[in-house]
Amino acid sequence: MLDHSFFIKLGRATAVVTEMAVTVILGVYLGSYLDTRLDLSPVLMLSLTLGALVIGMVRLTKGVAKLTAADEEHPSQHRN
Repeated sequence: MLDHSFFIKLGRATAVVTEMAVTVILGVYLGSYLDTRLDLSPVLMLSLTLGALVIGMVRLTKGVAKLTAADEEHPSQHRN
């Protein structure tokens, strides 16, 4: 049977990855919207997408480091 801590780790990892995806998607849509409104296509879409990707990667890296540190502090007890 799966350990309860597995589901907690899975939920946290899913949240970190989802946060990155949402950040990039918002960058694309906001850039596209502003390009349409300001007639600058595709300058803002590309700029905001790239910026969102960088921000997402930084937050993903920090999130994974935090999850790894938490996992090392509390190693799971494997029962054989």
